[in-house]
Amino acid sequence: GITNPTADLYINSSNNIGLTLEHASRPTISLTDGTNTGFIGLDNGGAIITGTSDNDLAIRSPRNIVFGGNSIARMSITNAGYVGIGTTNPSSKLEVVEATANTAARITVDSASWDASLSLKNAHGTWEIINDYTGAGTTGTLAFWNGSYRMAIDNTGKVGIGTVSPTYKLETIGSG
Repeated sequence: GITNPTADLYINSSNNIGLTLEHASRPTISLTDGTNTGFIGLDNGGAIITGTSDNDLAIRSPRNIVFGGNSIARMSITNAGYVGIGTTNPSSKLEVVEATANTAARITVDSASWDASLSLKNAHGTWEIINDYTGAGTTGTLAFWNGSYRMAIDNTGKVGIGTVSPTYKLETIGSG
């Protein structure tokens, strides 16, 4: 304990766990300002958020859920399901913003030993942009694929259209 707490409930503990909330079926913490209520808890088959499974950690808010560091908002999930990294007001399912001038905003897909790819899908098909190892069989080939390889740039900068193994700076195979 402490003799001069700065809040209505103040826990000062040297243990690894400072607070345990135990409930037989669904331990939940309710946070309210009297008008709006948010919840954090282990869900029990959709009791906090529809569609969750037993023992999922569920966080429900009437507005956005914001994560931060050093008192600065770093990531948010809107109540519409949009995720923003570097923004608290994303306008799409995933928006990454780097507001610092002369700094790149990067998304990294890191694969230990196989392909790393980005899939772009809609009702008319799927395109993949692949840092290809398995399909083209060459390390560092950037390939564009939708059912078959359409174009590739090998690790020496040669571009192949209709081939993943170009022998010239630009090589095209096929008709049309």
